[in-house]
Amino acid sequence: MAMVNSTKLNITEGLEERSLSNLRDGNCWKTNSMQRKAGEALRIEEVVVAPPEPGEVRIKIICAALCHTDFKRWELDDQFAVFPRIFGHEGVGYQTSRFTDAKGELLYHFMSVSSFSEYTAVDVRHVTKTDPSVPSDKACLLGCGISTGFAAAWKTAKVEKGSSVAIFGIGTVGLSVAQGAKFCGATKIIGVDVNPAKFEIGKKFGVTDFINPNDCESHKPVSEIIKEMTNGGADYCFECVGLASAVRQAFDSCRKGWGKVIFIGIDPKCQESIGTAEILLSGKTLMGSMFGGLKAKTDIPILLQHYINKRDNDILVVQLRNDDFFRALFLLVSGLRSNVDDINLLHNLVAMAVFRDDDDDADGKSISAEI
Repeated sequence: MAMVNSTKLNITEGLEERSLSNLRDGNCWKTNSMQRKAGEALRIEEVVVAPPEPGEVRIKIICAALCHTDFKRWELDDQFAVFPRIFGHEGVGYQTSRFTDAKGELLYHFMSVSSFSEYTAVDVRHVTKTDPSVPSDKACLLGCGISTGFAAAWKTAKVEKGSSVAIFGIGTVGLSVAQGAKFCGATKIIGVDVNPAKFEIGKKFGVTDFINPNDCESHKPVSEIIKEMTNGGADYCFECVGLASAVRQAFDSCRKGWGKVIFIGIDPKCQESIGTAEILLSGKTLMGSMFGGLKAKTDIPILLQHYINKRDNDILVVQLRNDDFFRALFLLVSGLRSNVDDINLLHNLVAMAVFRDDDDDADGKSISAEI
């Protein structure tokens, strides 16, 4: 694999979208995720590359990870939506450029990255060097999902040794929260999810106990079960789903007096009201977590080293072909809205999906997904 100075670049998400100039040099490349209006199906289009400007780097994408955030934003037409745009906000690659389409039309980044493409142009503030010994399909996941969850426990909540943790939603982010909590020394890590298959996966990432709300006897509230398991409530509760019901469960499951509730997976459409008096009299702390509070330049190298030191907890990957790319996107979106068993199972397979460009692959791209 060709790399700049034998070092890959890990592209981390930015907070704002930014526009690109109309400059072009006539070199065409393809993007897997062009979108021209909210809710429109993503499609492959050919665009034209332009030289990077000062402070930018042109990156040839090697691997790019799928994320629920891409598709929560995909259907919304709000003040943050600009079109046409290219999705993707985490990936690994090398080289540099900026781009417009073949007609000279202005294109927009998504979260300052747009990694669902062959090339992208990124401000240097959103680029971090990675260790060449870390496989690209693992390193790119640090651009959002893994870092967001791991650091929510490590940096945002500052989980203490010997504490108890409850995680609502055992997907990509939830599993990473479990890893972060274990790293910090938590002794009881409770996973809450409606899919029983996730418990076996969760145990590999540090989950010690599992609650399936659908299996609770006499429809007992999850919060009551967690209080019984932790003698009064979990010290830290992480909401990783984005559902109003999960937000309320996380708050109710947290220990009075000093418990912390960290919201990670809230959907823009999620509406749940927790009164100020309820917060004050409970003594609980409510926290939001953006990218786990990480400082990418200094903290991602620490996470990379942690991965290198803990290869026994390696990410399990399943390979999918290039022609499954849009199917993977469909399953990711469908899994958010469906309780059908086969869709949920497939959704788990693409919970942390990666498409990559392999030099020895005659068809160009393939997709890998964590299960």
